[in-house]
Amino acid sequence: TIADGFTGTVTLQVTLNGADVQGGYFVSPLSLNIVGGGRVADVAQTTVEGEGIRGGTAGETLQFTIVAKDNLGIPLTSQDIVPDPAVYRCTLIGPSSAPNSHEVTITLSGVVGEFFASYTVMRSGVYQLTIEARNFAGSSYNGPFAQLGEGVKSPFIRPGSTVASTSSATLEITGGAKSVV
Repeated sequence: TIADGFTGTVTLQVTLNGADVQGGYFVSPLSLNIVGGGRVADVAQTTVEGEGIRGGTAGETLQFTIVAKDNLGIPLTSQDIVPDPAVYRCTLIGPSSAPNSHEVTITLSGVVGEFFASYTVMRSGVYQLTIEARNFAGSSYNGPFAQLGEGVKSPFIRPGSTVASTSSATLEITGGAKSVV
């Protein structure tokens, strides 16, 4: 029995006919690291997953998930001090053919410590996606923003359906008489 709130290392020994169980996926004795509640998210260990960080199609909503993890890389649970969506900030900057910045919406998912992020862009090209979070400082997530994970992502947005308001065409005719239909 492990007391509630215990944090530390426990050795588990399983025997059969007086001998330690050895083989398969279990080897006795086994050391277990018990991590108690009250952990906080660590910007260096928090991960970003999903297709939206790699790219997609113009005009479609692209998504990714931010998974808050502690300093050991373990996802947070309801027993921990879980940040709210305001702790995260995403900046999406488009290529020269697109407006300079785009809104990235961050919401809570159904899983504690996971946040959905989504964005929609109407022009194709390579974008710059920066994902940042505030570190836990003192008694809340009020530290300065720091970049998550591997740094700036560069999602490639493929052309989508042609939309008159976001498309343009140029016809150039040079030399001699030409007929354009």
